[in-house]
Amino acid sequence: MTRNLKKNLKTDTLPQGTPQWILFASLTLALLLPLLTGALFSWHSLGELDVWLHQRVGQDILQGEGFPHLNTYSFTEPDHLWTNHEWLFQILIAATGPDSGNPEAGIERWVILRVLLSLVLLMILLLVDKPWKRPATQLFWLAPGIMLGILLLWTRLLLRPELISYALLVLVVRLAESPIPKPRSDNPWAGILRREGPAFLVTLLWAQLHGFSALAPILWLLSGLLGYIPGSQLPRPGLKRMLGGTGLLVSTLLLTPNGWQGLIYPLKALSQFSTSEVDIQSSISELQPLLETSNGLHLTILAFKVSLVWGVTLLIVSWRKLSLLRVVIWLLAAIATVAAQRNIGIYAVAFILLHTGFQGFRLLPLARFPKLPFRSGPAVALPILMTLALTGWLWSGMISDSFYLAEGQSRRFGTGATVARYPFEATKLLSLSEGTRLFANVDAASLSLSRGKAKVFIDGRTEAYSALTWLQYQKLRQAGPDALTILDQSGTQQILLTLGGGAFHPLLQRLLQSPGWEVRFADPAGVLLARSNQIPSPEKEQALARFARIDGQLSRNNDSKTKQADQWAAQAALAGLAGLQSEQETYLRKGLALCPNHPQISHNLGNLLLQKNQPAAALLHFQKALEINPRLGGSFLNAGVCQMNLRDYESAQKLFAKARKLQPGNFQAWANHSLALQRLGRHSEAITALTEAVRLAPQNARLRQALQNLRSHR
Repeated sequence: MTRNLKKNLKTDTLPQGTPQWILFASLTLALLLPLLTGALFSWHSLGELDVWLHQRVGQDILQGEGFPHLNTYSFTEPDHLWTNHEWLFQILIAATGPDSGNPEAGIERWVILRVLLSLVLLMILLLVDKPWKRPATQLFWLAPGIMLGILLLWTRLLLRPELISYALLVLVVRLAESPIPKPRSDNPWAGILRREGPAFLVTLLWAQLHGFSALAPILWLLSGLLGYIPGSQLPRPGLKRMLGGTGLLVSTLLLTPNGWQGLIYPLKALSQFSTSEVDIQSSISELQPLLETSNGLHLTILAFKVSLVWGVTLLIVSWRKLSLLRVVIWLLAAIATVAAQRNIGIYAVAFILLHTGFQGFRLLPLARFPKLPFRSGPAVALPILMTLALTGWLWSGMISDSFYLAEGQSRRFGTGATVARYPFEATKLLSLSEGTRLFANVDAASLSLSRGKAKVFIDGRTEAYSALTWLQYQKLRQAGPDALTILDQSGTQQILLTLGGGAFHPLLQRLLQSPGWEVRFADPAGVLLARSNQIPSPEKEQALARFARIDGQLSRNNDSKTKQADQWAAQAALAGLAGLQSEQETYLRKGLALCPNHPQISHNLGNLLLQKNQPAAALLHFQKALEINPRLGGSFLNAGVCQMNLRDYESAQKLFAKARKLQPGNFQAWANHSLALQRLGRHSEAITALTEAVRLAPQNARLRQALQNLRSHR
């Protein structure tokens, strides 16, 4: 690459007198900095939940158990059709992963695999368009945009099939844009081996790895249609060739072990849950709309908004100099990302593709449009300085974990597993023999499946379960009146709950109060319960408390201070569930001493102090948490409660307004905002806020009565 860079570098747009070595060094930085930044982003602790299920399925295939077509890993729907569109990736995971007997020992191999796959993706993204053949100043100015794309891509640098899928998507786009070779004979199909042939092979590989391969024929057809738009730089194939190439790529969806099911899988995925009342977004956080994400991704969401402005500006200054196909992909990906945050990965790839396929500046033909100084001296230095500044800030934040803390993410720089993410110890005590029925929340199900032959209630494969099963799962999550009945009727024998997000705390509390269940084991990663003999006893009631009490240092000496703080935070959460308020505060303060900028610990300590009626002290911790992570809706809400107790109603209503903006579905934010507005004498606004609270919680009789009283005293 270095030899090609020196040989082919275009210097025609450089200011006169610019030394060649400065040009070469600057372009090297423009290409290497994004590559190294992406590599550092991928070098983080293992936190992927689905990787264990991929390992289990891959092992079953390698051991000769056949290719799965049914959901045999579940006891709720063992005969439900399942289209396994990731089988080749699963074999890769099984071949490189740790042994199921000691999964912690080989996690580093998966981290290395993720870094290698990330580097392949980034090299394809940055080099497939031969950037060294571009005019120099173009690359200078595009470098900050590429870094912005890397900043958007970081959330999806996970050990998932999408990581390979993005790279293959880039190759298909590049092939769709390639010129149509002139036939060397009278046969119009003579050039197919040089264009459609490679696209077929790439898509065939893609179809074995991920269901995203359905995009390939769509992109091929779209590229052909866009080629007929006047001024488009895309090739203009004949109708027969365009349809023939599209049909060829469609055929790859048939050439998988799934057969016809592989072809119709995209349609099934699009129609999933379309006729049901099940809200799958509330069960799987990555399916939530990006801009509605609470408790994290503040900088990422800001970068997404900046990228939209940047992209539009790029379109303006490069009229008819960008690939129309890449522009359309970028716009569609932006819409998809607004709909679900997991799509931010494909958006980041599309955004970077805008830059790597850039052909030059051509301003829109507007009257008196100012001449931009792309050929002046600062045009060389300014963008590179911008890229260096962004890179330095990102690298320091990644290595110190301050970036991840501010983004509300549990991943940490370096190898190993994410702290308190996987209940390794609890799964050692599971009865994993054939026929055992286990309810494990989504966070624990995949690991449980990888450790033995027990069957689970549900796991994260949305396509492997009907809407009815997902509805039952949500009822269990909410710990409603029929939660225990669902467990009884399904024949569940054991329950494994991870505690990280707090979503299953209500169910755990319900189970702790039930004589039919008892705690067998608990640690910060999860709680294991089993059927009880129905005889209440003091020992049984204190079981969780025994596990929550610890002596000495919880963390290993080789862990970073942030990881040690994470462990104290998780142990504090377990102590809180066990009712050990004193120990909970001790653990939180130990964690905060190790990592003073840990927003989760600051928030949890503020909650504890608020419960102890110390609003002034609690307020300081909520403010500290918000200073680090400005998307903590709960911290805004509870800080507002502190201000209400301190009789600062104006500050309280401002905090409640921010809380309800971040969490518009939280009825408590609306109800508290109404109360603060009442104290300020703003009754009309108070009625509006309380009306929304009642709409969100129609079964809350107390809220309905409060609204009636407020209206009658207007």
